[in-house]
Amino acid sequence: MTKSHNISCMTWNKKNHDILAVGYGEYGFTNQKSGMACCWSIKNPEYPERVFKTSSGITALDFSAQNPNLLAVGMYNGTIAVYNVRFNSQLAILDSNETPVTIWGRFGKLSG
Repeated sequence: MTKSHNISCMTWNKKNHDILAVGYGEYGFTNQKSGMACCWSIKNPEYPERVFKTSSGITALDFSAQNPNLLAVGMYNGTIAVYNVRFNSQLAILDSNETPVTIWGRFGKLSG
């Protein structure tokens, strides 16, 4: 699933220290394509626990310090999406393209 994809960023969950989120995206400016974020557990390194496919490559991601089940994902096209990793759903709970209010006001501060 992740073979031939470039790892662009990664972060550990701030509460569940065995969960690592990894973002996949292209480095080349003119070579952009879709991306994905995967949540890996060190208990099962063979296959990710969660996979979130995105329309653009991922450039940054981080778990919320206050709500460690929320993963914010920044994409190459400028979109910011927030996923609830408790649920196995492809739908973001917040998406900067669809949410007219400031997304950070509802999500809170990302870094501890």
